[in-house]
Amino acid sequence: IAREKRAELAHYFETIDEDNSGAISTDELAGAFEVLGVRASRAKIEEMMTQVDEDGSGEVEFPEFLTLMTTRL
Repeated sequence: IAREKRAELAHYFETIDEDNSGAISTDELAGAFEVLGVRASRAKIEEMMTQVDEDGSGEVEFPEFLTLMTTRL
């Protein structure tokens, strides 16, 4: 992934991570989708998160977010 694209995605990640925990929760991702006008059911969002949540934390850390944004969407 190009450095510029990675920096752009890092900015998005930080914006979505409202509590600055270093990880995006299902609620945070759902809120971001809503703001962006992306229509996705809660079940679909949870499914997407499960697919990229490599460490099983229930949240998406930045490397997992990169996977989500570059391969799943």
